[in-house]
Amino acid sequence: MTTDAKSGMKGSLWVCATQEGTYQKVAELTDLQLRIDAEEIEATHTDSGGWGDKIAGKKQWEITPKNNLITTDTNGYGVLMNALLGDDTTLYFKILSEGTPTTNPVGWQGAGRVLGGLLTLAGQSTAQKVDWTIKGNGPLSVIS
Repeated sequence: MTTDAKSGMKGSLWVCATQEGTYQKVAELTDLQLRIDAEEIEATHTDSGGWGDKIAGKKQWEITPKNNLITTDTNGYGVLMNALLGDDTTLYFKILSEGTPTTNPVGWQGAGRVLGGLLTLAGQSTAQKVDWTIKGNGPLSVIS
């Protein structure tokens, strides 16, 4: 039996300072996770028959990319680091499972803020790496 599963080697993260600008790839990505969830709102009532009822509240999304620390990657790493260290900067992201922003993109897009960066600078058995925390600032939409 065949599968439609895709290799994680096709995933990529693209960033831009403006929504309609030219998106730049974040270099040497080693891992990328996208989390989407919604808050639960209690909605139990007298007709619930003793069972709890909940409805979905506000939705939120977060990406946690990891990449090799390439400080010369001014278009990817540099944009993320400047947003983290600078003012409250909104960036625009394309989180792709395949393709590029201009050629057959499949994935998600949305605006977000860089809220954290964990840099591994020394270790006897690891390359220098950076783990980012990027939280969505508004809706996430599907690209297909």
